[in-house]
Amino acid sequence: MFFDDTAMAPRDIWFEWLNHGRFGRDERLRARVEAETARLAGRLLDHVPLPAGGALVDVGCGAGLVGLTALALQPDLKVTFCDVSGPLLAQARARAPGGRFLEVPATALAGVADASQDVAAARAVLAYVADKGRAFDEMLRVLRPGGWMTLAEPVWRDEALAVPAMAAVAISRGDALARARHKWKQAQFSGEAMAALTGYSERDLLMLARAAGFGEVHVRLEIDVEASPAMSWAAFCALMPHPLAPSLKEIALSAEERAALEAALRPHVEAGTNWRTRRVAYVWAQKPA
Repeated sequence: MFFDDTAMAPRDIWFEWLNHGRFGRDERLRARVEAETARLAGRLLDHVPLPAGGALVDVGCGAGLVGLTALALQPDLKVTFCDVSGPLLAQARARAPGGRFLEVPATALAGVADASQDVAAARAVLAYVADKGRAFDEMLRVLRPGGWMTLAEPVWRDEALAVPAMAAVAISRGDALARARHKWKQAQFSGEAMAALTGYSERDLLMLARAAGFGEVHVRLEIDVEASPAMSWAAFCALMPHPLAPSLKEIALSAEERAALEAALRPHVEAGTNWRTRRVAYVWAQKPA
């Protein structure tokens, strides 16, 4: 089911993206997306021990996926769910009524005591945090000596670096398709609003973990090139690659540019032959004992 956000004020971009934007309001696609993110949450937890009777803080929990996955693996865990979105915390509370819920940002985990957690986990959270160093400091603070942090973060830097190259192509070719592709990429991955999202790599995450004081640190970058699932053109135009991005239908294109883009992409979108590249950095690190 979709969650009704029509009465929410002010607009909550995190709630809207998680419940609508990431699958273009297409119920069939939603099932595929949720199965995929559940798999990623499981892989995030593969890297760290989940002690019976221990404590885990789910930083930027959204609707509670990581914490719920941890509870399925270790039912005796005490899980604290933290997020900046009240509506998403309400969803998490409905799914995990035995948890503890705090409306706090990753950079200030107020209410989570020093050295109280065995695991601090975050999935696609630090990508949207400007002061990533402060978020690492907070996770170190709340961990017990010997505790583990585990992250899975999208790496969008290559998307941002592609924007000026696509601009050069659009200028040199001058055709509507090249202009449309550039405007589309620019709207989703360029500009000051996207700086936190696109201004880091997996190496930066490694250095931030070490600078915060973590001892043992592991980083794994996974790059997958794969065909997107077949979907309707309407759903594709409503998709948002991340919560800060406009959908294709919201981007200002001329009628000529929009028609050229649709002619080039629609057959592949509907056939499931539209290729995508996904880059995810997994980071797990231990607080010195």
